[in-house]
Amino acid sequence: MGDWTPSMYEAARRLLRSSGGVLYVPSSCTESAKSLVLGISDEVPSMILEPEINSLDTMEEFFFETNTGIAFSISAVEPGLGTCWVKTDARDIEEIWNEFCEVTLQLAGAGYPGCIGCGGPGSDEIWDEVNARFAS
Repeated sequence: MGDWTPSMYEAARRLLRSSGGVLYVPSSCTESAKSLVLGISDEVPSMILEPEINSLDTMEEFFFETNTGIAFSISAVEPGLGTCWVKTDARDIEEIWNEFCEVTLQLAGAGYPGCIGCGGPGSDEIWDEVNARFAS
């Protein structure tokens, strides 16, 4: 597996475990998002309800929304504790988007979510957002 933060892994896992939802991405990442969804479908044929893709006018974030709220947010702005947050810095959002696609496809290729122990670091524990954000 790559050298990503535990929050990046959790965001990818949340997308892979989803049934539908809406993935909001910067408009420059829309085609890549479509490719990601197709790649997930190739790796995880059991994923029947693919996420919808919506473009954002901003280049500062992307996030995934389900019927229960925002599942993850990748941005510089901190969301509520019910959302898995991958904090960004001054790096280009497209670079971070590419990293997210890479980790998501690696997990899907390893068999996640239909496997035991293949979901990357922390996948066998209950996600602790407070610890992920505030642990030193």
